[in-house]
Amino acid sequence: MPLRQSSVLTSKEYELLEELATGKTYLEICLALNIGRGSLSVHIQNLYRKLGANKRSEILERAREKKLISFSRLNSPLIKA
Repeated sequence: MPLRQSSVLTSKEYELLEELATGKTYLEICLALNIGRGSLSVHIQNLYRKLGANKRSEILERAREKKLISFSRLNSPLIKA
């Protein structure tokens, strides 16, 4: 499934993908990216929409399929190798 035409990821969304891939909690991601929980929620919802995902593990799976993040970056227990 290709990214939707209006779904080019922002730099913050790419950063968020990288953090999600390491298996960090949402709180840890907020601290790492220096953003609030509300901002994180907006970015997560955008990723769901842009990647056609319905849950966190699907965001990572879709990002890997689309080569937005490398498989070696996926340390998350949500993704099985």
